[in-house]
Amino acid sequence: MRADLVTTEFPKAAAYFTSHDLLIGLFWGAVSLALLLGYMTKHNRYDQESVIHFGLAYLFFLGFILISPFISLLPTFPDTALFVEIIKLDGATHPSLGVVLYQYVSAPLRILAWNGVFAFLVLQGTLYLCAALILWRAWQLYCKEKEIVTGRFSGFIWLVVVYPSALLFITIPLREFLLIFAISIFMLGLAKSINGKGWWLIFVGVVLSVCVRPQLILVFPIFFVVYRFFFNKPTPVRWLAIILALPIAGGIAIALFGALTGYPITPEFFAGVRAAAFERYGESGMVYGGDFAWTSFLEMALSLPLLFLQFILAPLPVLHSNPPLQMKALVLDLLYCLPIYLAAIVMFKQARGIVMMVLAGLVLFSLWEFYIGGAVRHRFPLLFVLIPLVSAMLTRVVWVNQESDLKRD
Repeated sequence: MRADLVTTEFPKAAAYFTSHDLLIGLFWGAVSLALLLGYMTKHNRYDQESVIHFGLAYLFFLGFILISPFISLLPTFPDTALFVEIIKLDGATHPSLGVVLYQYVSAPLRILAWNGVFAFLVLQGTLYLCAALILWRAWQLYCKEKEIVTGRFSGFIWLVVVYPSALLFITIPLREFLLIFAISIFMLGLAKSINGKGWWLIFVGVVLSVCVRPQLILVFPIFFVVYRFFFNKPTPVRWLAIILALPIAGGIAIALFGALTGYPITPEFFAGVRAAAFERYGESGMVYGGDFAWTSFLEMALSLPLLFLQFILAPLPVLHSNPPLQMKALVLDLLYCLPIYLAAIVMFKQARGIVMMVLAGLVLFSLWEFYIGGAVRHRFPLLFVLIPLVSAMLTRVVWVNQESDLKRD
């Protein structure tokens, strides 16, 4: 991403949609909505109000996908042109392993969309909302084990569709939708694994995530250990277990990362990534942390607090000097994230395992991230996992005397 992230330019609608593509997209939108509403109606976990709210939220999201190119509402992302070429099969080539793998795993959607951009966007938006249903189910199972209230599904689904990052990154040709879908599957697998089930879901979630971003193979072993360790209140025996387990998980993660990407996990490597980014994008003013010349892990650890703050508070100037008000879309996203951070604090005792897993991810991602817009985009899948906590928090604060509109099994 470059500084044009902060502009309001967007590719012309003519470059995206044709009447044929529009009809296919609307067809898949109608079919998808009917199937999802039918699924929700059949399961007693959803009452009528929840089904209605989901339907309205789906129509809102589909409508936003449809109108946004015509009203120049969204900023331009340089990656978008590449993914448009991939959808249309216009001979797009890219040396990135992640892009190559994404081309393969997204092939079924391209076939259903007949290589039409709008139809593909409808399908990717549908997968995003499917991810919301999967994540909610994972949250239900977590709450059932912990004997806590889930919150209101109606509130949750609207939080999902009005998330600024969703409107920025899910409604145009990018690959965040598939990563969020994969992480939601992973979360459902984790919730089921407490009772010895769902291992295949964990496997599917990891494989899909790695097909989107191969470097994520580094974090999933750590995610699994942290989630399981903090699921219940740690005891001295459990602390000893994690002290032994984390180095093993870290070793496995580093080995898998090296085998898959060919990159070494060294301070010099991470410093080199930042230096290269600063040399390439430095003039844009959107790069930060390019002056970290790390030669030891201790130096990396000392830099971590500022990197972490920049990652979770982007686009505020922590390690850069760009005026935030020149990045209005990103500022709006940060304002939305603040209640998510508050929910992580308020709900920590009830959702310790989830919060600590996301925190571990934010820390690890912040070591790698060097771009202001990239920080917003790459924290999105992690913070998406915390949206059910916001719903639960609002239930406690706003609807304290009302029952959750979702019937837990």
